[in-house]
This record gives sequence, structure tokens and C-alpha cells, in this order.
Amino acid sequence: MQDWLEENERICSDLKFKVIDISEKSEITESLEKQIAFELLQSFYPIEGLKRKIKDKSQEYIEKFVNSLFSPKRQGFDSSVRIGDWGEVLSGLYLQQIKEHEIPLYKIRYKHRNNKSVQMLDLLTFKKDDNSIHFNEIKTRSSALKDMQKNGKTVPNSKYDVAKNAYEELISEYNADIPLIYSFISRMFDNNQNYDLADQFDEYIQKNHSNKKGNIFLLFEKEYWNNEVIDKLNNIEIEIEDLKVIVILIKDLKSLIEKTYQLTIDIAKELKNE
Repeated sequence: MQDWLEENERICSDLKFKVIDISEKSEITESLEKQIAFELLQSFYPIEGLKRKIKDKSQEYIEKFVNSLFSPKRQGFDSSVRIGDWGEVLSGLYLQQIKEHEIPLYKIRYKHRNNKSVQMLDLLTFKKDDNSIHFNEIKTRSSALKDMQKNGKTVPNSKYDVAKNAYEELISEYNADIPLIYSFISRMFDNNQNYDLADQFDEYIQKNHSNKKGNIFLLFEKEYWNNEVIDKLNNIEIEIEDLKVIVILIKDLKSLIEKTYQLTIDIAKELKNE
């Protein structure tokens, strides 16, 4: 991933938060596309469990099963969930590979329905070299921004509220006495009878809860980015000290999203033969 993306910290004294601009410095390689596809698969289903599930199954079965894991490709709300899930996975991969974070649990594995989002913090990560806990809220946009509708009326310039809305979702979890994401992850470990992992998670949280960081990821199709998104966030009160806003601009983002989803089928077929 380091060969594909480069980051630069934006220098601007008027901002209440730090902005990291990430852009493509080269064409994405087939190898990295496959890596993203693999990460999509394992984010939604444990790899060893997937191998067991598709063992001795037909190519047609594998294709249908893999497609059933993800929000379907169609217009409307389902499409936004599919794109949003992809953004969570890519952000997690960036944090792991470039920032050396750990993901205690892939939240999107535990969806009740593949076309609905899990209503809590997008991604919790740990950075153990400084014992920090990172609250990550992620917004992905692969098409032109549109103003929102409220009570049947268009809200002017609301299309630029993406980062502002992300912050409002982030701060509700960040400031909670017991964030929903903490309870959810601990409960999932218990439900799966991974009691040692539950103990380790709970202990890390208890020791380091005061060492929290807040990050907002904005993954955009390059041609649709508008810095008004940053300006509108800067106009509200920011309670999180050292808040980071990571802006990732990708050319042909929509095509990349669909290509890597499609590649998950090939990855699964390869896993069957291992």
C-alpha cells in the first residue's frame, strides 16, 4: 500500500484539527487489488471458516456464497452500504499496514443483514506502541455529493456536511462512559467463547481508556472532492484534542470498489484449493 498511496500533512493554522491528505502516487497493482479483496473476505468471514464452508463445493456455490456476504450491487441505499463497507475495510488496511494499528474485531462480520450497517462506531483500533485506543469514523463517497432532503425539502449545502456528520457520530461514542463498540466487541468474544480474548480486550480498554484518539476518514472519488467539506467541519465546536481528518482521494474509486468485490470470488476459489 505504501507504493500506491502517499500522505502529506496539510499546513493550515486556521484549522481546529489536523488534516492528512492522501493521494495516489502510482497506479494500483493487481497484487494490491487482490490484497484488498482478501481483506474484504476476511473482514466479513473468518478465512478458516470460509475454507470449511466451501470445501468440496461447486464453483457456482462458491460464487453465490461469497456474493451473499456483501450488500448487493444495486442502486439506492443498499449501494451506499456496499460502498461504506468497502471504505471501512480499506481504512482498516491502511491503519494496519501504514500506521501499525491492530483491529481487535471485524465488526462487519456480525451484521444481521448484509444490506444494513451496524449502528455504532465504524472501526475501533489499537496502537500498542503508545497504548492508545483509536475511534475511527469513516465516510466513503464514489459519486457526486447531493444535498439532503428533510421534511420533503432540500437542505441547501447539506451535501458538504459529510465530515461534520462523521464528527457528530464519532463524538457520541468517544464521549460515552461505556462506548457501544466496547460492549459489542467484548460480548462477541464472550458469545464465541473466546474468553481469553475477552479478558485481554477488557484489560486493555480499562488500562488505556484515557488515552483515546479520534480519526475521521473521508474516502472520495477524486473528481468529486470539495474542500467545503473541511470548512464546514471547522465551523463547529471540536471537543476531541488532536482530532485527525484523513482525506483519501482515489481516481476511479467506484471501479476499484467493484473490481475488488468481484475479485473476492477468485480469492475464495483459490482458498478452496489450498
